[in-house]
Amino acid sequence: MPNRLAREKSPYLRMHADNPIDWYPWGEEAFRRAREEDKPIFLSIGYYTCHWCHVMNRESFMDPEVARVINRVFIPIKVDREERPDVDSIYMKYAMAVLGSGGWPLTVLLTPDKKPFFVATYLPKQTLIELAERVEKLWRTDRGQILRYAESLVSNALQSPLFNVGGVYKELDRGIVYELMRRLSHTYDPIYGGFGQAPKFPNPHRLLFLLRLYWLEEEHHLLEMVIKTIDAIRFGGIYDQVGGGLHRYSTDAKWKLPHFEKMLYDQAWMLRVYTEAYQLTGDWVYRETIDEIVGFLRREMWSGEAFYSALDAESEGMEGRFYVWSADELRSVLGDLYGFAEKVFNISEEGNYLDEATGRRLGYNILYPGRRWEDKARELGMELEEFLSTLGEVRRLLFKAREERVRPNTDTKILADWNGYVAGALAYAGRVLSSEDMVSLAVDVAGFIRDRLWVDGLRHVYIDGEPGVKALLDDYASLIYMFNELYMATSREEYLGYALEASDELVKNFYDRDLGIFLHTPIDAGDVPHPNIEVFDGPYPGGLSLAIHELMRLSRLTGEDHLWDLALEVLKTSLPNIEGNPEAAPYLVLDVAYALTGGGEVIVDARRGSDELRAVLRSYLPFHVVHFISDEPPSIGYVKDMLVADPPKIYVCQGYTCREPVTSLEDFHREVYQLRRRWSP
Repeated sequence: MPNRLAREKSPYLRMHADNPIDWYPWGEEAFRRAREEDKPIFLSIGYYTCHWCHVMNRESFMDPEVARVINRVFIPIKVDREERPDVDSIYMKYAMAVLGSGGWPLTVLLTPDKKPFFVATYLPKQTLIELAERVEKLWRTDRGQILRYAESLVSNALQSPLFNVGGVYKELDRGIVYELMRRLSHTYDPIYGGFGQAPKFPNPHRLLFLLRLYWLEEEHHLLEMVIKTIDAIRFGGIYDQVGGGLHRYSTDAKWKLPHFEKMLYDQAWMLRVYTEAYQLTGDWVYRETIDEIVGFLRREMWSGEAFYSALDAESEGMEGRFYVWSADELRSVLGDLYGFAEKVFNISEEGNYLDEATGRRLGYNILYPGRRWEDKARELGMELEEFLSTLGEVRRLLFKAREERVRPNTDTKILADWNGYVAGALAYAGRVLSSEDMVSLAVDVAGFIRDRLWVDGLRHVYIDGEPGVKALLDDYASLIYMFNELYMATSREEYLGYALEASDELVKNFYDRDLGIFLHTPIDAGDVPHPNIEVFDGPYPGGLSLAIHELMRLSRLTGEDHLWDLALEVLKTSLPNIEGNPEAAPYLVLDVAYALTGGGEVIVDARRGSDELRAVLRSYLPFHVVHFISDEPPSIGYVKDMLVADPPKIYVCQGYTCREPVTSLEDFHREVYQLRRRWSP
């Protein structure tokens, strides 16, 4: 008989509905039951595409022996970390306090008042049983020891830098920017790209930091680090060489062996990276990669209204089975083209796919070019055009054959923050590439969020036709990013209105005036144990760093100085917490660079003869916002005041004060580079 998780909307929670464990969702019912039955709580946090979550489910949560002891000793609670990132963030910090690291599945034992007294990640079956039996005995015979430890753990953690944030200011200077540049240069892998050793994550916020600082500093090695890394990703196993899109991360240093789940946030932020890299280099491969990522998103993650959150790594009981090939499978599909594919993708008879834990060959191949197409063509003695034509046919045949396989499951949650990220990236890429389709897709996502998720305030999640829990800081920050980009891509002033509305709600719900910082959770905290602040970025820009960045840009777009002042205050409050570890908050450090430049504004008055001036929209302007006026000017005061000369004209401004207008793109770029001089010491 299914447990109560069968009534939940989250696909991850429903995955556990047939467990013999008597799971509760996070909520007052579970905590009341714990108090009434005088039991501790067994909290398990995971997510739909988590490989080790699946393993623990099969080994332990489906096991009747484990279920009997868990049900006897605890009130068990299951949490989808993507549905409830507020709950996950708080208890992951406790894991960091106890273990020095964290991961999923996250296993936490709590008192009935939500205080942790034991934290772990994956636990094998026997360890889990022994732990439960030991806690049962202690809870009965020496509960005071557990309660004292829980009080001590919470008290110490709340006073640590993990939770104790805000109230201290640091003035902005270039020091932390240069320190992060130095640290990234030191950890950069010059052979395989990326930073540090295995496992390797794409780290789009680090790459964006380097791209934008390259524009300011004109230090070529900053760009080289990005190019080496994104080439290694694009031609590695972490990239789906048949269908496009990125897997979550690489378990090895060469970007060859991934964990195969595909996350919406990775597609969103790496789409932004490849677009900015294309602007700086004009590299045709990056242009192709942009199209492939967008094609994958439309084909496999689009609900018809917005984007789903993830594709699972497993199918047919095996991680990566949908994406890997035996040599015989490839021969059967490709026929005479097998020899070409064998060389291009490094295919072997015994397989190049190794078991992560044992290193044993599994008899399958990951399609792994390892080098750019130009290099592969030279290796084979082929002209690039002929090579690409043959490659296209190979990929077409493999895609067709792969479509007949059992597909990985889709996590059909629609998350406000992740959809905001992808819509912002689509709007930006559409503007740069003059792609109406990309911009239109972003417009559709924005409309969905406005219509379906902005219900009595913004909601974080939408599942099966219903909006869910209230939004967090990340949700509001991502929406301001999305609306800012949509305004610059469409010139529709309504998007600035939506961005200002979202900024008002963000400040009202998340700005702690006493601490001078934005909370991750709403000020009233809701049903989590206490408010929480997230200073550091995760695998992509965090809500705090993105909120600061987009409020500064929104200020420059609208002339609302108070947004700039507020963002600056929050940035100064955040800095003391990252001084010792700036590489964990690269987007926050990028905020420092943006603030120190003062930000710039570009006004393109294209009411007559707009075609040539559209090149401004394609220009790389990481520290400027853009108004493109082809019809009626917006009602923004400083923009209207500037439009005194006969169009067409381009105005380059700083702090709403504009220089003499120019008419040529050459003069425009010369004016834009004045901001570089403002940055230079």
